[in-house]
Amino acid sequence: MVIELMQGEHSNQSSFFSMIYEELIPADHLLCKLAAAVDLSFISELVSDCYCPDNGRPSWDPLVLFKVVFL
Repeated sequence: MVIELMQGEHSNQSSFFSMIYEELIPADHLLCKLAAAVDLSFISELVSDCYCPDNGRPSWDPLVLFKVVFL
């Protein structure tokens, strides 16, 4: 049995929390350097066929899930 999920979406809108993180986390932090050096944009495209756009609840963004496992 194959279960298809809706793929999470990225939001380019700046939020209150992202502004706080930018102020609290220094630009030379290891994770900031890693994010700038490694392009993981291929992840969403790689798993897009596993997600259904109109069935079920919205999922977590696959890129976020990959980063959590990677870290």
